[in-house]
Amino acid sequence: MKVYPLISTALLSVFLINCGGNDTDELEPVDVRFERGEEYFNDRKFEKAIAEFKFVTFNAPGNEFGDDAQFYLAESHFELKEYIIAVSEYERLMRIHPESPLVEKGEYKKALAFDILSPKSHHDQENTLKALRAYQEFIEDWPLSELKAKAEGRLDDLRFKLAKKMFDAGKQYQKLGECKASIIYMRQLLEQYYDSEFAPKARWRIAECEMKLKDWNAALSTIVDILNRDDHQETVEKAREALKKVKSKAENPGDQALVGDR
Repeated sequence: MKVYPLISTALLSVFLINCGGNDTDELEPVDVRFERGEEYFNDRKFEKAIAEFKFVTFNAPGNEFGDDAQFYLAESHFELKEYIIAVSEYERLMRIHPESPLVEKGEYKKALAFDILSPKSHHDQENTLKALRAYQEFIEDWPLSELKAKAEGRLDDLRFKLAKKMFDAGKQYQKLGECKASIIYMRQLLEQYYDSEFAPKARWRIAECEMKLKDWNAALSTIVDILNRDDHQETVEKAREALKKVKSKAENPGDQALVGDR
C-alpha cells in the first residue's frame, strides 16, 4: 500500500518540472520574444517565427512591438503561401493599428495575396475580383505611395483577365448559335471594360450576332458605331465589308425580321 504514494509523488514531480519550463518561456519579456521572432523570420524559419509573434500580439498588442509583430505575423503566413490566413492578419493590422506606418504595405500585401490566388481566366474569378477591389482601395487610401504604380499595373492585368473571361464566354455562346446570350455578354464587357483591347472585337461580335438574328437595323447601328469609334484595323475592315449589305437590308422593311428569328 505504501508504493502508490511514492509513484504519485514521482509523477507529480515530473509534471511540475515540465510545467515549470513552459512557464519560464511564457514569462520572458515580449521584447525578447519579438527579437527571437525576427531572428527566426530572417532565417526563414517562419513557423517558429509565427509562434513568437503570436505571443507578442496576444500578450502585448498595444506595446511598441505590437504593430511590428502583427505585420511580421502576416508576412510569415504570406511566405508560407498561407495567403488566406495572411489576408486575415493584414486586416487585423489595419484594424488594430490603423496609425501604424506598416499599414500601407500591409494593405498592398493583402491585395497581392488575393492576386496570387487569382486563377487563369477560364476559372472562377472570385479572388480576381477581391484583388481588384483591394488594389483599388489601396490606391484610394495611399495615392502618393511608391507602390501605387505597381498596384495600377496589376489592376490593368486583372481587368484584362476579367474582360477576356467575359469575351470568351460570349464567343462560346456565339459558336453554339446562342446569339442573344452572346450579345448579353459582349454588352456587359463593353459596359465594364470599355477601354480594354477586347472592346472592338466585342462590338464586331455583336454585329455578327445581330446579322445572324436578321436584326438589320440593330446591326447597322452597331457597324456605324464601329466605324465611328474603333481604330482596330481588322474589325474596321470587317465592318466596312458588311456595311453595304446590312444597309440595304435595313432600308427594306420586307427583308427585316424580329430579333430572335433564326
